[in-house]
Amino acid sequence: MLKGGIDTHIHSAPSIIKRPFDDIELAQLAGKAGMKGIVIKAHESCTTGRAYLAEKVTGVKVYGGICLNLSVGGLNVDAVETSLKMGGRFVWMPTVSARNHLTFFNGPEGKKIGFPLEGKGEGITIVDSDGKIKTEVRQIIELVAQYDAVLATGHLGLDEILKIVDEAQDYKSIKIVATHPDINFIAVPLDVQKKMAQKGVFLEKCYNYHLPPLLASSIKETAFGIKYLGPEHCILSSDLGQMGNPSPVEGIEIFIRGLLENGLTEKDIRRMWVENPSYLC
Repeated sequence: MLKGGIDTHIHSAPSIIKRPFDDIELAQLAGKAGMKGIVIKAHESCTTGRAYLAEKVTGVKVYGGICLNLSVGGLNVDAVETSLKMGGRFVWMPTVSARNHLTFFNGPEGKKIGFPLEGKGEGITIVDSDGKIKTEVRQIIELVAQYDAVLATGHLGLDEILKIVDEAQDYKSIKIVATHPDINFIAVPLDVQKKMAQKGVFLEKCYNYHLPPLLASSIKETAFGIKYLGPEHCILSSDLGQMGNPSPVEGIEIFIRGLLENGLTEKDIRRMWVENPSYLC
Protein backbone atom coordinates (compact mmCIF):
# COMPACT_ATOMS: atom_id res chain seq x y z
CA MET A 1 0.00 0.00 0.00
CA LEU A 2 2.97 2.37 0.37
CA LYS A 3 3.89 2.18 -3.32
CA GLY A 4 3.50 5.44 -5.21
CA GLY A 5 2.68 7.45 -2.10
CA ILE A 6 4.00 10.83 -1.02
CA ASP A 7 4.45 11.66 2.65
CA THR A 8 3.71 15.40 2.66
CA HIS A 9 4.84 16.06 6.23
CA ILE A 10 8.20 14.79 7.50
CA HIS A 11 10.76 16.37 9.86
CA SER A 12 14.46 15.68 9.35
CA ALA A 13 17.99 16.79 10.16
CA PRO A 14 19.58 19.29 10.07
CA SER A 15 17.43 20.86 12.76
CA ILE A 16 17.85 22.54 16.13
CA ILE A 17 15.61 19.72 17.38
CA LYS A 18 17.44 16.38 17.49
CA ARG A 19 16.23 14.23 14.57
CA PRO A 20 16.94 10.52 13.96
CA PHE A 21 17.21 10.85 10.15
CA ASP A 22 18.57 13.43 7.75
CA ASP A 23 16.99 14.37 4.41
CA ILE A 24 18.97 11.84 2.39
CA GLU A 25 18.32 8.96 4.78
CA LEU A 26 14.58 9.65 4.74
CA ALA A 27 14.49 9.80 0.96
CA GLN A 28 16.37 6.49 0.79
CA LEU A 29 13.91 4.85 3.20
CA ALA A 30 10.99 6.14 1.12
CA GLY A 31 12.56 4.85 -2.07
CA LYS A 32 13.11 1.38 -0.61
CA ALA A 33 9.42 1.29 0.37
CA GLY A 34 8.41 2.09 -3.22
CA MET A 35 7.13 5.55 -2.36
CA LYS A 36 7.08 8.29 -4.98
CA GLY A 37 8.45 10.96 -2.68
CA ILE A 38 8.50 12.97 0.52
CA VAL A 39 8.01 16.56 1.64
CA ILE A 40 10.51 17.77 4.22
CA LYS A 41 9.34 20.42 6.65
CA ALA A 42 11.44 22.41 9.10
CA HIS A 43 10.08 24.78 11.73
CA GLU A 44 13.31 26.80 11.62
CA SER A 45 14.31 27.15 7.98
CA CYS A 46 13.48 26.83 4.30
CA THR A 47 13.93 23.26 3.03
CA THR A 48 13.77 23.96 -0.71
CA GLY A 49 17.52 23.78 -1.31
CA ARG A 50 17.85 20.72 0.91
CA ALA A 51 15.12 18.96 -1.05
CA TYR A 52 16.93 19.62 -4.33
CA LEU A 53 20.14 18.04 -3.06
CA ALA A 54 18.42 15.05 -1.41
CA GLU A 55 16.58 14.29 -4.64
CA LYS A 56 19.75 14.61 -6.70
CA VAL A 57 21.60 12.19 -4.42
CA THR A 58 18.85 9.58 -4.04
CA GLY A 59 16.77 9.80 -7.22
CA VAL A 60 13.62 9.94 -5.06
CA LYS A 61 11.30 12.93 -5.43
CA VAL A 62 11.89 15.30 -2.52
CA TYR A 63 9.87 18.48 -2.09
CA GLY A 64 10.58 21.40 0.20
CA GLY A 65 9.15 24.70 1.24
CA ILE A 66 9.14 27.36 3.90
CA CYS A 67 7.55 27.62 7.33
CA LEU A 68 6.80 31.24 8.23
CA ASN A 69 8.19 31.37 11.75
CA LEU A 70 10.29 34.13 13.29
CA SER A 71 13.51 32.37 12.22
CA VAL A 72 12.74 33.23 8.57
CA GLY A 73 11.29 36.66 9.35
CA GLY A 74 7.71 35.58 10.04
CA LEU A 75 5.20 36.58 7.36
CA ASN A 76 8.10 37.34 5.03
CA VAL A 77 6.89 37.88 1.46
CA ASP A 78 10.41 38.04 0.02
CA ALA A 79 11.40 34.77 1.67
CA VAL A 80 8.28 33.08 0.29
CA GLU A 81 8.93 34.34 -3.21
CA THR A 82 12.55 33.19 -3.07
CA SER A 83 11.56 29.71 -1.92
CA LEU A 84 8.96 29.42 -4.67
CA LYS A 85 11.39 30.65 -7.35
CA MET A 86 13.82 27.93 -6.21
CA GLY A 87 11.15 25.27 -6.65
CA GLY A 88 9.54 25.18 -3.21
CA ARG A 89 6.17 23.42 -3.19
CA PHE A 90 4.78 24.22 0.26
CA VAL A 91 4.29 27.44 2.19
CA TRP A 92 3.29 26.76 5.78
CA MET A 93 1.77 29.52 7.86
CA PRO A 94 3.54 30.00 11.24
CA THR A 95 3.89 26.90 13.40
CA VAL A 96 6.02 27.29 16.56
CA SER A 97 5.84 31.10 16.23
CA ALA A 98 2.05 31.17 15.80
CA ARG A 99 0.17 32.92 18.59
CA ASN A 100 -2.21 29.97 18.80
CA HIS A 101 0.74 27.57 19.29
CA LEU A 102 2.33 29.68 22.01
CA THR A 103 -0.96 30.25 23.82
CA PHE A 104 -1.63 26.51 23.97
CA PHE A 105 1.86 25.40 25.02
CA ASN A 106 2.12 28.11 27.66
CA GLY A 107 -1.18 26.88 29.13
CA PRO A 108 -1.76 23.98 31.53
CA GLU A 109 -2.59 21.32 28.92
CA GLY A 110 0.25 22.34 26.65
CA LYS A 111 2.81 22.36 29.48
CA LYS A 112 1.89 18.75 30.28
CA ILE A 113 2.53 17.74 26.66
CA GLY A 114 5.56 19.94 26.09
CA PHE A 115 7.16 20.94 22.80
CA PRO A 116 10.88 20.65 21.99
CA LEU A 117 11.15 24.04 20.30
CA GLU A 118 10.12 27.10 22.28
CA GLY A 119 8.57 30.06 20.50
CA LYS A 120 9.21 33.66 21.46
CA GLY A 121 7.03 36.60 22.45
CA GLU A 122 3.29 36.79 21.93
CA GLY A 123 3.42 34.97 18.63
CA ILE A 124 2.47 35.74 15.05
CA THR A 125 -1.10 36.22 13.97
CA ILE A 126 -2.30 36.66 10.38
CA VAL A 127 -4.83 39.36 11.24
CA ASP A 128 -4.37 43.02 12.14
CA SER A 129 -5.79 44.87 15.15
CA ASP A 130 -9.14 45.18 13.33
CA GLY A 131 -9.31 41.42 12.74
CA LYS A 132 -8.65 41.73 9.02
CA ILE A 133 -6.14 39.66 7.04
CA LYS A 134 -2.76 41.40 6.97
CA THR A 135 -1.54 42.78 3.64
CA GLU A 136 1.54 40.54 3.64
CA VAL A 137 -0.66 37.46 4.08
CA ARG A 138 -2.68 38.46 1.02
CA GLN A 139 0.57 38.87 -0.91
CA ILE A 140 1.75 35.43 0.21
CA ILE A 141 -1.52 33.82 -0.87
CA GLU A 142 -1.21 35.49 -4.26
CA LEU A 143 2.34 34.18 -4.68
CA VAL A 144 1.31 30.62 -3.75
CA ALA A 145 -1.46 30.76 -6.35
CA GLN A 146 0.86 32.26 -8.96
CA TYR A 147 3.43 29.46 -8.54
CA ASP A 148 0.80 26.71 -8.26
CA ALA A 149 2.24 25.77 -4.88
CA VAL A 150 0.49 24.59 -1.70
CA LEU A 151 -0.70 26.84 1.11
CA ALA A 152 -0.75 25.01 4.45
CA THR A 153 -2.32 26.46 7.58
CA GLY A 154 0.47 25.55 10.02
CA HIS A 155 -0.40 26.01 13.69
CA LEU A 156 -2.87 28.85 13.26
CA GLY A 157 -6.00 28.85 15.42
CA LEU A 158 -9.43 27.96 14.10
CA ASP A 159 -10.60 31.54 13.49
CA GLU A 160 -7.42 32.34 11.57
CA ILE A 161 -7.68 29.16 9.50
CA LEU A 162 -11.20 30.05 8.45
CA LYS A 163 -10.14 33.58 7.54
CA ILE A 164 -7.26 32.41 5.38
CA VAL A 165 -9.43 29.81 3.64
CA ASP A 166 -12.03 32.47 2.86
CA GLU A 167 -9.35 34.89 1.65
CA ALA A 168 -7.90 32.25 -0.66
CA GLN A 169 -11.26 31.67 -2.35
CA ASP A 170 -10.42 34.60 -4.65
CA TYR A 171 -7.93 32.22 -6.28
CA LYS A 172 -10.14 29.41 -7.54
CA SER A 173 -7.39 26.91 -8.35
CA ILE A 174 -5.28 27.46 -5.21
CA LYS A 175 -4.22 24.33 -3.32
CA ILE A 176 -4.83 24.51 0.44
CA VAL A 177 -4.02 21.98 3.15
CA ALA A 178 -5.41 22.27 6.66
CA THR A 179 -2.40 21.13 8.68
CA HIS A 180 -3.37 18.33 11.13
CA PRO A 181 -6.72 19.93 12.04
CA ASP A 182 -7.44 17.20 14.62
CA ILE A 183 -4.36 17.88 16.75
CA ASN A 184 -4.83 19.07 20.35
CA PHE A 185 -3.84 22.69 19.86
CA ILE A 186 -5.97 23.24 16.73
CA ALA A 187 -8.94 20.87 17.21
CA VAL A 188 -11.15 21.81 14.27
CA PRO A 189 -14.61 20.19 14.70
CA LEU A 190 -15.52 17.69 11.99
CA ASP A 191 -18.51 19.70 10.83
CA VAL A 192 -16.21 22.71 10.29
CA GLN A 193 -13.70 20.49 8.47
CA LYS A 194 -16.58 19.41 6.22
CA LYS A 195 -17.34 23.02 5.33
CA MET A 196 -13.66 23.62 4.59
CA ALA A 197 -13.58 20.53 2.36
CA GLN A 198 -16.51 21.93 0.40
CA LYS A 199 -14.32 24.98 -0.30
CA GLY A 200 -11.60 22.78 -1.76
CA VAL A 201 -9.39 22.38 1.31
CA PHE A 202 -7.53 19.10 1.88
CA LEU A 203 -7.65 17.88 5.47
CA GLU A 204 -4.36 16.39 6.64
CA LYS A 205 -4.59 13.23 8.74
CA CYS A 206 -1.28 12.52 10.50
CA TYR A 207 -0.05 9.46 12.34
CA ASN A 208 2.02 11.46 14.84
CA TYR A 209 -0.91 12.83 16.82
CA HIS A 210 -2.04 9.28 17.62
CA LEU A 211 1.19 8.77 19.59
CA PRO A 212 2.38 9.98 23.02
CA PRO A 213 2.65 12.66 24.20
CA LEU A 214 -0.09 14.12 21.97
CA LEU A 215 -2.65 11.28 21.92
CA ALA A 216 -5.10 13.64 20.23
CA SER A 217 -7.13 10.92 18.55
CA SER A 218 -7.41 7.19 18.04
CA ILE A 219 -7.05 5.64 14.60
CA LYS A 220 -10.66 4.48 14.95
CA GLU A 221 -11.76 8.10 15.43
CA THR A 222 -9.64 9.23 12.49
CA ALA A 223 -11.16 6.54 10.27
CA PHE A 224 -14.63 7.73 11.29
CA GLY A 225 -13.68 11.30 10.42
CA ILE A 226 -12.34 10.32 7.01
CA LYS A 227 -15.56 8.46 6.19
CA TYR A 228 -17.54 11.54 7.23
CA LEU A 229 -15.41 13.95 5.19
CA GLY A 230 -14.79 11.65 2.23
CA PRO A 231 -11.30 10.38 1.32
CA GLU A 232 -11.32 12.64 -1.73
CA HIS A 233 -10.89 15.56 0.70
CA CYS A 234 -8.12 14.05 2.86
CA ILE A 235 -4.41 13.31 2.70
CA LEU A 236 -2.39 10.95 4.88
CA SER A 237 1.01 11.89 6.27
CA SER A 238 3.27 10.73 9.06
CA ASP A 239 4.40 14.03 10.66
CA LEU A 240 7.23 11.90 12.02
CA GLY A 241 10.93 12.49 12.47
CA GLN A 242 10.99 12.75 16.27
CA MET A 243 13.41 10.88 18.52
CA GLY A 244 11.77 7.79 19.99
CA ASN A 245 9.01 7.56 17.38
CA PRO A 246 8.85 5.06 14.50
CA SER A 247 10.47 6.09 11.24
CA PRO A 248 8.08 7.87 8.85
CA VAL A 249 7.87 4.75 6.67
CA GLU A 250 7.15 2.48 9.65
CA GLY A 251 4.66 4.95 11.05
CA ILE A 252 2.66 5.40 7.87
CA GLU A 253 2.53 1.63 7.41
CA ILE A 254 1.06 1.22 10.91
CA PHE A 255 -1.35 4.09 10.23
CA ILE A 256 -2.60 2.63 6.94
CA ARG A 257 -3.01 -0.81 8.44
CA GLY A 258 -5.06 0.68 11.28
CA LEU A 259 -7.29 2.62 8.89
CA LEU A 260 -7.95 -0.54 6.86
CA GLU A 261 -8.83 -2.41 10.05
CA ASN A 262 -11.34 0.33 10.85
CA GLY A 263 -13.36 0.15 7.66
CA LEU A 264 -11.48 2.10 5.02
CA THR A 265 -10.75 0.41 1.70
CA GLU A 266 -7.57 0.10 -0.34
CA LYS A 267 -9.17 2.47 -2.86
CA ASP A 268 -9.68 5.02 -0.06
CA ILE A 269 -6.05 4.69 1.01
CA ARG A 270 -4.77 5.11 -2.53
CA ARG A 271 -6.85 8.28 -2.94
CA MET A 272 -5.42 9.85 0.24
CA TRP A 273 -1.86 8.52 0.01
CA VAL A 274 -1.15 8.52 -3.72
CA GLU A 275 -3.66 10.51 -5.78
CA ASN A 276 -4.35 13.56 -3.62
CA PRO A 277 -0.69 14.18 -2.67
CA SER A 278 0.35 13.73 -6.31
CA TYR A 279 -2.16 16.41 -7.27
CA LEU A 280 -0.74 18.75 -4.63
CA CYS A 281 2.90 18.15 -5.50
